[in-house]
Amino acid sequence: MQLYDVIIFCLCLASCLFIGLSVIKYSGGFNLNFISIWFIFYLFFCLLGIGLLSLDIGRDSYFIYPIKDKYEVLFFGALMGIWAGGGAFFVFFIILKVFNFSASCWFRNYVIIRNVDVIISHFLFFIFVISLIYYLYIIYPSPFIMAIDGVDSQEIAIRRIAITRNLGDLGNTYIVAMCNILLYICSYSYLYIYGYSRRCKYSLVITLFLSCFLLIQNSEKGPIFFYVLGALVCWGMSKRKMIKVDVRLSLGIFSLILLMYYLFVSSDFNLIFNLLFDRILIAQVAAVYLSFDFYNDEFGTLLFSSVQGFFFKVLGYDQVAPASTVLMKVYFPDMILNGGWNINGLYIHEAWANFGIFGVILSPLWVGIINGIIFILLISIKKRPFYVAIFSYVSSRAIFFLTSFNAYIYNPEVIIVVILIFIYFFLIGVLKIYEKSNI
Repeated sequence: MQLYDVIIFCLCLASCLFIGLSVIKYSGGFNLNFISIWFIFYLFFCLLGIGLLSLDIGRDSYFIYPIKDKYEVLFFGALMGIWAGGGAFFVFFIILKVFNFSASCWFRNYVIIRNVDVIISHFLFFIFVISLIYYLYIIYPSPFIMAIDGVDSQEIAIRRIAITRNLGDLGNTYIVAMCNILLYICSYSYLYIYGYSRRCKYSLVITLFLSCFLLIQNSEKGPIFFYVLGALVCWGMSKRKMIKVDVRLSLGIFSLILLMYYLFVSSDFNLIFNLLFDRILIAQVAAVYLSFDFYNDEFGTLLFSSVQGFFFKVLGYDQVAPASTVLMKVYFPDMILNGGWNINGLYIHEAWANFGIFGVILSPLWVGIINGIIFILLISIKKRPFYVAIFSYVSSRAIFFLTSFNAYIYNPEVIIVVILIFIYFFLIGVLKIYEKSNI
């Protein structure tokens, strides 16, 4: 081991201990919740990979091979990955301390489920069904349908790219985003209502079926996994107790991952285990190394030009591909032929590509502040089914930490959630007026 490898390994260990002990402190144990899911993602998709690479394990990985002998890249990329989590969690925990949050705060503000809550859940389900029909129509034939029909895998890959990357050419992306968010909100609302009061059993079953049917249309594994995590958080909230992260839960989640790879990727378990090692432990953090290797302007190359959204177009930025897309084209062009179109990675890879050293230093602070404010707001309000559903959804969306810094600058999903909150308040007002007129 080189000296820099020893330094990186010790920093990984120190970061893991600091964050892990803090998570246990604020969770009242190692339980499944917003904070622990975020930590688990960071641990398995980043920190373990950095630690293994410092031990010279995994350097022959497909994702690391292009820069395996560039020791400066491996060292500074590792420092960026460790700071990305350590800095963000440090700021997040400071915010929790400022607002006097403790493990006892998780189950405050419970209220009785009203008929109004059920009616609103039904209304949101109606919007979900309409948007679902629209989505299924514009993506037909979906990769899932094509696979059932026995279509060649290359054609399925091309179709998957067209749907994922060029969705705006197929239909209205905001309606699709509404559909993709409501599948979580509706499912979790009914799940909370059923868990709390044993109501809406059939609505829950129908919503779960439609949601799962939608999730498998693009033959992607990640959304199913994150959907299940959010459902577990929601179920725990409905029972006023968090689900413990123990051996049984770990084996269950691992079995789910194996099943998804078996169904969607291959029946060869040796290949599956090799893919899991590469995709989970190496691929996400590899983007950080590759970004540092490719983008060599210490003051940033892309700035806001890769951030999608009307606001940045008004500022005069010409839209360019984000770092994740560029890196795949440069380092892994063969993956594009097999259905890929970007290499997702820890958010700090985009912060470096966009803003250089300032992005690396400041982005963890920004991410920690954003996550801290969102968490405090959601955990402090009354636990209506709608709010619990949003909290469970946000808990499962720690995925942005693993994919994109741009999502912390401009995120269409946030806009959709805000619209849904306005719809919620509007419906509350209408139903109150209706109740008063019938007294």
